[in-house]
Amino acid sequence: MKETTWVKIAKVISLVFNPGVLANLIVFAAIYKSHMPQNAALGWYIAIFVLNVVIPGLVYLFFTSRGYIFDDSLKNKKVQKERIIILLVFLAVATIELLMMVSQGEFYQPLYAVLVGGIIAIIIASMVSYFWKVSMHSSAVTMFVMMILFIFGPNFWPAIFLIPIVWWARLVLHRHTIWQLLVGSILSISVIYAVFYYFKLL
Repeated sequence: MKETTWVKIAKVISLVFNPGVLANLIVFAAIYKSHMPQNAALGWYIAIFVLNVVIPGLVYLFFTSRGYIFDDSLKNKKVQKERIIILLVFLAVATIELLMMVSQGEFYQPLYAVLVGGIIAIIIASMVSYFWKVSMHSSAVTMFVMMILFIFGPNFWPAIFLIPIVWWARLVLHRHTIWQLLVGSILSISVIYAVFYYFKLL
């Protein structure tokens, strides 16, 4: 069956604003805005690239080459549990990064808050995903928008429009229901607001 133009656009949006890409942009932005020496920032950029990009990428290729599917239509019920593998990889990576920071005794903000918030969000999303398919795209884009607003300020408010754009794409591709998208956004809003409030970064 031939794809419509809208489906092609939705696929591009889903690819560009996928959770892996957005998670890395969030962390890179947090490093950029954290008050740390230049050599420490460079070290973090390299570590994040290896841990957040290279390792999850290799894991993704390994499992997809063996028939695992991490993003498919609502009809494919296997996706709901199989994508927990990727979530656990990101959980392990974020935990390693947090332990790296703690072991150095340097709690650079907002990077520290981003890592803590990310770990909490991944744990909750993994538990929910075992029973119900919450939208990771919705959760990731909402977290991305909140981080941009919290880190760079309210002048970046147009970023909010990314949320409905990603929602639209996921609905067009029949990847989620409106409720799954809504829960994904609520999850991120709740966790990030609570974490940033706790660390007095609001």
